[in-house]
Amino acid sequence: MPFPLRTSTMTRLPMHSSAPYLMALCMIGILLFGCTGEQPTTSALSADGLAGAELPVDSTFLQDPLWDDGQAEIAFYEVNRSYNVYERPEPSSFTVGTYLVKHNFSRDRMTKTTDGSGVAAFKSALFYEVNSGSYQYKRNWVVNARRSDLAPIKQSFTSFDWCSNLYREYAFPPDGNVVFRKRSDDYGNAERSLEIPQGRSSRAIPPAHVPLLIRAIPGDDTSDVSFTVLRPDGPPIAARTSFIDTTTVETEAGAFQAERIRVAYDAPVPSLIAERSASSEIYTRSITPDRRLLSIRAEDNSYEMTLVEHVRSAYWSTNIWDVLEQVDARP
Repeated sequence: MPFPLRTSTMTRLPMHSSAPYLMALCMIGILLFGCTGEQPTTSALSADGLAGAELPVDSTFLQDPLWDDGQAEIAFYEVNRSYNVYERPEPSSFTVGTYLVKHNFSRDRMTKTTDGSGVAAFKSALFYEVNSGSYQYKRNWVVNARRSDLAPIKQSFTSFDWCSNLYREYAFPPDGNVVFRKRSDDYGNAERSLEIPQGRSSRAIPPAHVPLLIRAIPGDDTSDVSFTVLRPDGPPIAARTSFIDTTTVETEAGAFQAERIRVAYDAPVPSLIAERSASSEIYTRSITPDRRLLSIRAEDNSYEMTLVEHVRSAYWSTNIWDVLEQVDARP
């Protein structure tokens, strides 16, 4: 699918007595813009050069000592949808695995660091396997966001099925050019600079960043919080949240006092669990320091993701399958 970019054009005027003046303007245009043709667009930058900052987040949540305990939050969810991976009517369900952990990340090299360099960041991942007919799909989303304010640094997506391997990436490097990359055997390759709306109200984030953002926004003050969701096949989609209520929620992981938050989109956005989102989703999060994500539900009831089990563990050195009580099948 083509990736629309804004183009920079110059009007051609007939050469007459003002020719030297026009020639000077053209030379300036060449130096500044490369004259005519497609130009990569750059985003609005924060004070330290990272795009997408000034998100409406609560530093109390982001800086909670819980995230410094040397472990990761690991949670499993049950997803139920009214359609299959081809978006055809066919009920389907599968288990989703997630984790959230703190580490350091290099914005220059776009990778995790272990030598103390880079910026303090959250790494959030969501992964699952889903079957449809002859095909088996294995998918994984990974988000890296600056801990201090959740400004996006990188989102990657990998998928494989019988047809092809697929990789997609949104990168927010220090120079401000937000780049989308795609590599696939069957589904095409691409690399484009993405347009980021200017101004504080844009608050542009990649799609898999949304659940983490909803956990981090303030409680009763969520009304009128706005942001935009990037996508590779068109301009960003405007979104806004509104606080619904506080209620008690029953899940397989137990009962929780929780807040419900509505997220409304101007158009469907790429979704972690639903191929593409509904126009409105209801997020439920616990009223605890970790603001545990309890569920995501499409307001049209076409899909829902509900918490099954939650643990904290150093999964890289401990086999979590020995401590889980309800989940025994790997996503």
